[in-house]
Amino acid sequence: MLKIHQVSKIYQRKYLLEDLNLEVANGETFGVIGAHGAGKTTLCRMVAGLIPFEGGEILAGTPEVRIDGEGAAGLVGYVPAEFGRYRDMTVAEYLEYYGGLYGISGYRIDRRMQELLPAYRMDGMEVVPVAELAPHEKKQLALVRCMLREPDVLVLDDFYHGIDAGKRPVLDELLHLLQDTGKAVLVTSAGFSPLAGSGAFLGILQNGAIAVQGSLEEISEQINQTNPLELLVAENCAGAVEVLKQEEMVTRISIDGGRILAGFRGTQEDQTRILRRLVENDVELISFQRRKSDLETAFWKMTEEN
Repeated sequence: MLKIHQVSKIYQRKYLLEDLNLEVANGETFGVIGAHGAGKTTLCRMVAGLIPFEGGEILAGTPEVRIDGEGAAGLVGYVPAEFGRYRDMTVAEYLEYYGGLYGISGYRIDRRMQELLPAYRMDGMEVVPVAELAPHEKKQLALVRCMLREPDVLVLDDFYHGIDAGKRPVLDELLHLLQDTGKAVLVTSAGFSPLAGSGAFLGILQNGAIAVQGSLEEISEQINQTNPLELLVAENCAGAVEVLKQEEMVTRISIDGGRILAGFRGTQEDQTRILRRLVENDVELISFQRRKSDLETAFWKMTEEN
């Protein structure tokens, strides 16, 4: 379990994060999406206990422990965006090195490697030099390294950065594995596409806080709520305009022959109701739809505007 309550971070006399609230239950993944400089890495480093924060609290584990308090060591596993250089180490040597830092050695580290390497799709790779691993394999190894201590929370900063689209399903599978084993996972990304197959609950980090959150479908609907209605009318265009003018959710109307664009700030239910009214008023429609935005384009437009 991970709880972030009213947490702030000041950078160069400005709030990078302000009164941020976020909660991830055991067995869930929360994906934080934000533009460059939004504070994603800062958030990850705070949760990992690597940098201080101003106000609020961050709790991890069951029972809950403050990450900046006594007993927090080992509760959070952190995978930074950049893997680092380990030119002269094999996979086994890398894990033995970190196992030593974590106080795990001898039979215990051997047993953990035997358990974790097959589970994280690295079976038989003990003698492979770390420098020769593909980018997605380095992410797999970083997860194994974290799991040596069996943390309650995993923090994965820009986890899919630099990973070919064809290899993302491998990392998706490992996120599902973490969920299945009851871990609370916080993962960040600069866009929606990398997290599309992760099954994560998503939130957009904007102006220091989570501005929008939900499933991929729910966020799509929220972003698209400001898109216009588009009608192609076969007959009774005047009747269609009259119906639209009576709707509070319709902000403006433009007409081009039988094609009507109507600014609209309603829900799917409002849209259905308007369609019903158009039919009841003898408006013959060829098509009636709400314009869709590409999710990535809409996200960047939203962040640029702010």
